[in-house]
Amino acid sequence: MVVKNGGDVPDSDPCKLCSCHNGEVNCATQICAPPAGYENCTALPVEESICCPKYSCKPKTDAILFDDGEETEFSTTTGAPIHTSSESSLITTTGNVIGTASSDILEEIGNPDALKDEHKTSSEDVTGSQVSLDDLGPGACLYDGKVYVSAQQIPRNNPCDFCFCFRGDIICLQQSCPPPIPGCREEIIDGFCCPRYECPVTMGFKNVTEPVNKHSLVSWLFGGEEENGSKPETVTTQVRGCEIQGDFYEVGAIVKSASGPCLQC
Repeated sequence: MVVKNGGDVPDSDPCKLCSCHNGEVNCATQICAPPAGYENCTALPVEESICCPKYSCKPKTDAILFDDGEETEFSTTTGAPIHTSSESSLITTTGNVIGTASSDILEEIGNPDALKDEHKTSSEDVTGSQVSLDDLGPGACLYDGKVYVSAQQIPRNNPCDFCFCFRGDIICLQQSCPPPIPGCREEIIDGFCCPRYECPVTMGFKNVTEPVNKHSLVSWLFGGEEENGSKPETVTTQVRGCEIQGDFYEVGAIVKSASGPCLQC
């Protein structure tokens, strides 16, 4: 199965949320918690292929005082006896990344008319009245006044943070950088998480001697063998390159000792 970059990767565990990012599968485990106001409710059995349970709350009893002074109790039911948890925390479990996410990001922003097209790939600005979770559409996220569809990247000021909307939750993965290289100068690049290192090298030339076989005109025309005992001539050329840790590298050659899967020198 081939999954495009940023797409969802299916998993048998409904609480495991996985996505493809730059050729790697990043997974996060969803932890369910009762929403605010439902801590004393009872969690119902979890349905198949669903991670978080629904909650059933006990009827609320109100006392009403009539004109004759008699107090009578009436049993009333809350407006939302069954509720699905909309708050969840996510902890990444795959790779050298860490992250948290929460769907509790709704603010008093949003225009319901601007949320109808849930398949748009660009974020939308919303202002005005309060937006509920249902107004966002399935899998959409609301962050900083903009609506993002599932699997859409959410821009961040920190270049080390990679955030995206995933089934209504915002997941952030933090990129880690390799340790500094001793003896090299660190250079911060705007818009990139990890710095670049400039390491001093010794430029020089290396004499390379190679054998050169010169055939006579007779052997070239008639294919005859060279005279026995003749030694091949040699030619010496200068090759420009770098000397790193005692090894000589030609200009343009890859320095394997300083290279890795994410870095090529």
